[in-house]
Parts: sequence; C-alpha cells; structure tokens
Amino acid sequence: PDLVAPSTHINGGVAQAANPGPTGTADACYDGDSVCGGVNSIFYPANQQFYTASSGTSHSAPCVSGGCALLRQYLVNTGFFQPSPAMSKAYLMNCARYLTGFDAGDALWSDAQGMGELDLGAAFDGTARILQDELPAQTFTASGQTRTFRGFVANTNFPLRVTVAWTDAPGNTSGNAYNNDLDLTVNIGSNTFLGNVFSGAWSATGGSADVVDNVESVFLPIGTAGPFTVTVTAANINSVGVPNGSNGLTQDFALVIDNATGTGTPIITAAGAVLAQENCPFTNGVIDPGETVTVDFALRNLGIVNTTNLVATLQSSGGIIPFGGPAAFGALPAGGASASRLLTFTSDGVCGGTITATLQLQDGSANLGSVHYILQLGQFIPVAPMAQNFDGVTPPALPSGWLTSVEGGQAPWTTTNGISDTAPNSAFAEATTNEGIADLFSPVVPITTASARLSFRNDYDLEVNPDVPAQALDGGVLEIQIGTNAFTDILTAGGSFASNGYNCAIAPSSSDDNPLPNRPCWSGNSVGFVTTFVNLPTNGAGQNIQLRWRCATDAGNAYGSVGWWIDTISIADGGSYVCCDGPWEPLLGTPQIQGTNFTFDFPTVSNQTYTVEYNNVLAGTPWIPLTTIAGDGMVHVITNGLGSSPGFYRLRTP
Repeated sequence: PDLVAPSTHINGGVAQAANPGPTGTADACYDGDSVCGGVNSIFYPANQQFYTASSGTSHSAPCVSGGCALLRQYLVNTGFFQPSPAMSKAYLMNCARYLTGFDAGDALWSDAQGMGELDLGAAFDGTARILQDELPAQTFTASGQTRTFRGFVANTNFPLRVTVAWTDAPGNTSGNAYNNDLDLTVNIGSNTFLGNVFSGAWSATGGSADVVDNVESVFLPIGTAGPFTVTVTAANINSVGVPNGSNGLTQDFALVIDNATGTGTPIITAAGAVLAQENCPFTNGVIDPGETVTVDFALRNLGIVNTTNLVATLQSSGGIIPFGGPAAFGALPAGGASASRLLTFTSDGVCGGTITATLQLQDGSANLGSVHYILQLGQFIPVAPMAQNFDGVTPPALPSGWLTSVEGGQAPWTTTNGISDTAPNSAFAEATTNEGIADLFSPVVPITTASARLSFRNDYDLEVNPDVPAQALDGGVLEIQIGTNAFTDILTAGGSFASNGYNCAIAPSSSDDNPLPNRPCWSGNSVGFVTTFVNLPTNGAGQNIQLRWRCATDAGNAYGSVGWWIDTISIADGGSYVCCDGPWEPLLGTPQIQGTNFTFDFPTVSNQTYTVEYNNVLAGTPWIPLTTIAGDGMVHVITNGLGSSPGFYRLRTP
C-alpha cells in the first residue's frame, strides 16, 4: 500500500425495528453477517442494539479519499494550485505517520504500512514546504536529464521529508508494468541519501536506486540541519508520460519537500492574458488597432522561492502604449497558482497583426527580468464554403445538391424531425435488418487552403458485437473525393480527426456479412450528438471535393439499433480579420489635485483630434473649451487651475 488508515472496529448504526426499545431493537433482517460486532455478540458496545462495529478497507479507503479531497481544498485555499494526482500522492505519503504497533515498526516502504498512516494534522500544519507540481519547464524529455532544488532545513525540531511521485505511462500487460524511471537523491552535509532506502522510519545512506516504484522518498529525523540539495534524475525515459500533440518521450513529476525553505530567486512566467474591457463602440471581444483596452495579465512563480513584493510594469514597446501605473502582485507563492492583475494600454498595430505586451518584473530590489504576451489584433472571420443543418426542407426530402443512394437492402438517407441538433431536422440513415449501404453525398465544394476543416454533429445508435465491443456489426464511415479521384476513406486520403473520430472497426467478412468489413467506423451508442472535427487532406487545396457518409449494415438487428443522424455540417476554409475602426470612446485617467491645479491624462490615437471641455453643471449651460489635442499615439496630461472651480470635464472626438 501507499498509505494505511483506520479500518478496524469502526462503529456504525444497526437497522432498527419499527418501535425500538430504550436500548435499541434490531430489525429482524439484521443478522450481523460480515460485521465484527463485539465479543460473542453482533452488537458493540455490549448491552444495546443501536450500534455495531465493522472492519475492512470499506472504511479505510474512503478515509484516504476524503483526505485527498481536503488536501485539494487546502492547497486552493492557501493560494497554491489544484494538485495533480501525483502531487496528492506525494504530499500525503510525505507526511504520513510511522506506525510501531503489531506487525509494524518495520522498514519503509513496507507491505504492512506503506509509508505510514494518513496524517491530516501533519498535512495541514503550516510547515514550510517546497512544492513543485508537473511544471512544463521541469518535464524530462530524455534519459540522463536532472532537475536540482536547493534549500535549507527550516526548523531542526521537525524532520526533513522529501517525496517525488510521477504518473507513469500506461504499463505493459506482460512482464514489467513500469516504464519511465526517475530517481531521487538528497545531499545534506557529507551524506547522500537515495529514494526508498530506509532503516525503520528513516532513510539510510548507501543502497541502490529504486527502478520499480513511481514514488520515492527520503525521510531525515529531527535535528537535521543546514543546506541541502535535492536532485531528481531521469534514469530512463522510454515512454510518453505526458501525452500531447508531439507524443515525444516525456515525463513530468510532483515534488514535496517538508520543513524547508528554498534558495535562489523566483522564476516568473506568463500564464495567460484575458481581455477585460474595451472601448470599441461595437464591442467585439478582441483587441483592435488603436483601441484602448484593459487586459487581465496572469503570472505564475515556477521557482522554489516566494516573491515578497512583485511589481509588474507594462513597457512602451511592441505596439503597446501603457496607460496608468504598474501592477502589484505582492507575494506570489513558489510553485503555486497563477495570479492576475489588470493593466490598461492603447494598441498600435494593423488589423490581423499582433502586438507584444512586455511586463518588467521587480521584486523589491531584485530585477526578475521580463515576460512577454503575444496579443492578436482583430477578430478572425472564417470562410465557410459549405454549411448545412437540413432545416430548410420538408422531411423526408434532402436539401438541394444533397443526394443519396443505396446498395443491397439498405434504405436511403432522409431528413427527419424526430431527432436533431438544430431543430427541426437532421439527416438520418436507418439501421435496417438487411445487408447493405446507404450513402449521403454532399454538394461539390471548392477548397482553397491546406488548412480546411470539416465539422459536423454526429449521433449514432448502431449495432456492435456484445462479446467484442470494439467490433461493429453496423457502422458509419466518412469518405472524400478529391478532384476526379475515387471516393476514399477520409483517413486513407490523408485527413485526420481532431475530435470524436472512429471508435470501432467493422467485423471481418469471416464473422459477419457487413459489406464494409474491417473498416474503421463509428458504432455503438454515442448517447446524443457529439461534434466531430476533421482536418481535411492538405492535397485538397485548390481542388473541388465531395464528401460521402456511408451507413453500412449487416443482416439482422438482434440488439435493437436505430440508426445514424448527421446535422450541423460546416467547412471552414481560411478567412480574414475584421477590426473595429472607431471612433474610440475617449478614456480619462488618474484624476488628481496637485497643488492649485487639477490634472488628468488620456491616451491618444494618431490622426484623431481631441477637445477637452469643462463646466460647473452637467446640463443647461454651454461647455467651455479648454484645449485641443492632435492625437499622436502618446498619453497627454491636462492641467487646469482650481481657481476656475470647474465641476466636470469631458473629452470629445469628432
């Protein structure tokens, strides 16, 4: 086991009769089966029938599960993060209580107690900890790489505990089930400790690296003092431990160091930017050239040292004209969750281009460098050479340009208003009891780019072999014709599924009579509409294509399948950016009294004229012009004496 928890003689209630007596009356159906009870009794304590006692993992397992849930909330509440499964395991095993009772008192990691008993008191005691949880910058990509962490023991009255855990790649079904191997080493003073080399409750020097387990720990007793170095080594990276687009060899990890403070400097990284406010008269949800916007910039501390007073200053560069002061992030916890602050600026770029927001980072007297955010200007409007939702016709007719044909005993595709993604209609192929194929042909569609993408909503209830669930008896496939070539399966033609692709394969001809044997397909029950995205073959660029959905059935329908519904079909093929071009709503900032003057500022856009006016009332009297400014892309400061006692200012543009 990894952890143990109380599981023996846990008290619980006994089902009661309709009118229980003063000391309880068990229901007649209660016989104490599989219950510990007391000595020579099916009740516990003695002389009553309200309660009994039970033992087993049915009690210990939910205890640990509840501990995991509380740990997650504790870390969120204290400003860290939502822990990965590896972090939950490493954290709780790292603070477990060593057991010395019957069958215990042995060397960790043991068959009797794992790393010890779950101890939430130790988990939530506020001890100084270094936490690193599956950070991309620390992910291993090859054998032999190392990640090093340095620090000091925080308090010699407590032990120093270190645990690393990782979620390994899926194991083999024969031979060794483990794949990627990480090794933990702790150096302190003149001693070197390897992960999972223990004598009783504490780590011992010597031994050899653990090549089997995906959790390794080093526990050092009270009195341990001074600086230490923790090293995590990628002893063997042979599998994809972190699935992603490249599916290269990878392995991330979670690290917990209890009773420790880190050394060095914080490592701050950009963690996203979200548009919070814009001044385009027609809000479009994007940053436009010349627009003054407020963006929520997020930062995260990847290091092992907290910041103390982190301040981020937006720089005047990369198409950014800052408006307002810096943002105070304060204490950003090491390895913790991201934090965000609002900053306002005017963009200077071209529609469809990008600007770069640079934040200069200062933590007290320490310059932590800068981070960058690439921000898109304008809204991308895709070109859709085909869109169809089958709603403009009367069932069972198909829309103009859409055709159907059948082979064998299948029924043709029709429109139906029984089930749809967009009401009222969808295209439907019935799962008949006959062997055959029903084809649904799209109109011919011209494709311009190599990045064209098809999407459609897909609801299927098609027959599978109950003894071999991955083997379809009825199935649906998608084919494409490029130019004058023959129709070919979308995958064979060079396309790929971005989501909700084939999930089965049609049974071989030797075991079934489906006319498309061995073909990858959709089958089974999708339980409603799902969205399938298809990257169309790149060699379709500059050519006409036609799509064909094929519903292939065998003879019989013993398992009550219904059919296949298709709806909300569209192709996205390139597009262009559209931007708001003003006039922009002027934005006044930092109003303040300086001596005998009142001042404020505002950002300007090139080639736009601004008139500043003031008045003592909002209505009923003419506004008095103060000054006119020719916009030049800079922030301008307006100053006016308090003696004129204006109550209100306004900024106008043509």
